[in-house]
Amino acid sequence: MKENVSFSFGPIALMNKIDKKFNFFEIIFGGLGGKAKNLLESAKLFVYNKLADSISINRILELYSFELLNEIGFKDEISDRTLYRYLERIGNNYKFLMENYQKFLKMNNLISAVLHK
Repeated sequence: MKENVSFSFGPIALMNKIDKKFNFFEIIFGGLGGKAKNLLESAKLFVYNKLADSISINRILELYSFELLNEIGFKDEISDRTLYRYLERIGNNYKFLMENYQKFLKMNNLISAVLHK
């Protein structure tokens, strides 16, 4: 008999809604992937983690089921080492990501052009 798996779907629904409306993850992380085939999915997993449980990165694969990873977009299982590589790549490209984020905010009129003093 199959074991029932449960996880919080709210963060996934929120991420999917934002991504569908604004193409958020592609705009922010799109130019960063290179040969990294699961970078967008890993970024979504990191965001899900912050929105849902905010557990340590080294416990993500221990506590989150493959069904959750599959719902986020992973096709195959992923290793801890790969997650750490993606996290390192995101951290090393912080300036690039922040520039993309600023462009995203401006492009969608989500930032005020007037500075408040």
